[in-house]
Amino acid sequence: MATLAMVVLAIGGLAVAPADADDTIRTQWYTAPTGLDELKARGLDGTGVTIAIIDGPIDTSVPELVGADITVNDPCGAPTAPAEAAHATRVASILASPDFGWAPKAKYLNYVLPLSDDVPEACQTGFVNSTGSLINQAVRDGADIISIQVVDDPAPGDPFAISNAALHKVPVVIAAGSDSEVEWRMSVLNYTVGVASSGNDGQHLASNNHGPALTLLAPGVDIMGRRPDESGALTLVDAAQGTSFAAPMVTGAIALAMQQHPDADPDQLLHALAATAARYGDEWNEMIGWGRLDAVALVNADPRTFPTGNPFADKNPGGEPSPEQVADYRDGLVDPTWLYGDNDYVYRGDDTILCKFALNCELGTSPRYATLSPHPSVSAASFPPATDSEPASDAAEPGAALAIGLGGVVIVGLVAFLVIRRKRSNVAETSRD
Repeated sequence: MATLAMVVLAIGGLAVAPADADDTIRTQWYTAPTGLDELKARGLDGTGVTIAIIDGPIDTSVPELVGADITVNDPCGAPTAPAEAAHATRVASILASPDFGWAPKAKYLNYVLPLSDDVPEACQTGFVNSTGSLINQAVRDGADIISIQVVDDPAPGDPFAISNAALHKVPVVIAAGSDSEVEWRMSVLNYTVGVASSGNDGQHLASNNHGPALTLLAPGVDIMGRRPDESGALTLVDAAQGTSFAAPMVTGAIALAMQQHPDADPDQLLHALAATAARYGDEWNEMIGWGRLDAVALVNADPRTFPTGNPFADKNPGGEPSPEQVADYRDGLVDPTWLYGDNDYVYRGDDTILCKFALNCELGTSPRYATLSPHPSVSAASFPPATDSEPASDAAEPGAALAIGLGGVVIVGLVAFLVIRRKRSNVAETSRD
């Protein structure tokens, strides 16, 4: 499968050392230059922070993760390749290893997004088997930060999942990908932290995707981790590179800042993340974003000196989600058929047909209606009420009313079908970098 081949290329190509009797990975080169060693010496370890990892399934049995608080959530139970487990496990080790992890005492929620097309039929829809649905589940489960290492094109419902996270003040960190091109994948969505790789010298890699998606650089080369042996077990150790291993560095640094400043507005911490990044000058650059992660400066910054409101809300001007989309989601005016696995969304518009498609509906209760007179109504436009001037026979024609009603249901059903079909085609293009 092409996507799995991309994973192998992303994490392979370097010498592999057979496992020893005690082959636990104890050190990583990045702990000193990033300031992680200093922060750990100050007692910061992620205590009290919940981190969601959207990736493959984490193998919690590897020695680097012994004692870590990791819950694996696999809504589909689809077959996954050993390479997918290896990828997710390396990501988790960067965060949760007691020796070199950023936040070994944090709580982790692993949401499995399989790359294989061989998933149960019940999961072959965007409402279950999609990045957006897992973002919504992570928010529902109380995640403080969401870390995504899936290199995927945004699906139609994903902007609203990001809107959900943004309104709940849950930072979403996403790997930018390594296609050496302007990035138009998941990290291009507004409100997200798009992360690319820096090398041992702190410079950006030519393989990084760049452009409006890019927010920050973090170490992403020579990251030690596990890969599968011939049986599929993660017994071999090697070094790998990719933006997938840079993203959890930023996630971990945000977790330590949250621990240091438990009462801070997470959006203020995101402002601090950009403001404290190491760079030349004060402007954003399409190759390095706001610069290289400076975790010590981030933790030392006083978040109260920064404004509230997500600083990346318009990082891709004209992109999604727009401020209007976020406001529509907040006010319950988004078509519920576009939402993937969002069990908490309440449709508050006045379209009676859309109300039937919503898991939760409080018809006509949107706060937007308090300031609009008359307020817009899809239902009113589609089914104009009879007035005194209309012939009584037209208003009471049961056959015509039934035909119109059934036509509306068919149209909405077709839209839902196309959304599902679109997402099923997107899943086949997903990879991890």
